[in-house]
Amino acid sequence: MKVLVITFSPTGNTESLGRKIKSSLIKRGEKVQHIELSNLSGYFETTEKLKLLQDVVEPHEMLILGSPVYANHFQYHMKDLVSILPPPDEKWGKKTAVYVTYGGIDSGIALEEAGRLIKRSGRRNVLGAKVTMSHRMTRAFLDNEFDCSKVEEIERIVELFIDRVQIHSIRDTGDNRKEYAYKSRWDFLKANTIFQEKKWHEKRYPTIYIDRTSCISCSKCVNACPVGHLGQTEERGIQLSKAIKCIHCFNCVASCDKNAVNLDGDLEKAKIFMEKLMAKEKEVPSSSVYE
Repeated sequence: MKVLVITFSPTGNTESLGRKIKSSLIKRGEKVQHIELSNLSGYFETTEKLKLLQDVVEPHEMLILGSPVYANHFQYHMKDLVSILPPPDEKWGKKTAVYVTYGGIDSGIALEEAGRLIKRSGRRNVLGAKVTMSHRMTRAFLDNEFDCSKVEEIERIVELFIDRVQIHSIRDTGDNRKEYAYKSRWDFLKANTIFQEKKWHEKRYPTIYIDRTSCISCSKCVNACPVGHLGQTEERGIQLSKAIKCIHCFNCVASCDKNAVNLDGDLEKAKIFMEKLMAKEKEVPSSSVYE
């Protein structure tokens, strides 16, 4: 079986699972290509994303998609990716498995959204999973990163996911999208009316600014940015792109040991908001496979 794994992993969690999946499948005799969008040169700058993908994607029978959960949703760059995928053909496989990673607070309706988009693209949902991992964004607000992940649980879910991927590769099954809708219809409505992720990024989240008196133009923040929002020129130093929007992963803040990358906004309010979310009762099960 030939497998294509595409992940978008701003902080590395989702990509790390993608690497585990690739490594395990290769050990089992499968051929696997893994593409991490943040490492795909020019992807977020170009308006011809499909052409870029067509040039690098290898023929496959099974497509595996991995995305973080952002504010209860399938991350919008991954939504955009699925929306531009060509119909299944000799190159692009029809069977699709998807997993989402979340920071132990709420996996939201991300998996259900992914299933709907995959079905709409002409593909068949055969397998879905949610996996709890550390909440990387909390690095910007809290003394310690909020970490609900359990190594043993992650390993168990990943191995189960891989087992089922192999089984579905040879089994002619129907579309399992409805199995991904494990949240109530109230949760679905709330996610779509209250947790409007993209608007939050533009209007509610703290914005990034560079303290020019502390910045030494080492480019660590530029290298840490998964979408190319930060760039660097010899004349002007570190610059923020207006064309590519910040996704508030805060990798740049964590990467700067000079404290030159800072957040502009009501950080105390943001901290209180995050602490309230973290204090809420957690999902049960925290990680699971759906088919």
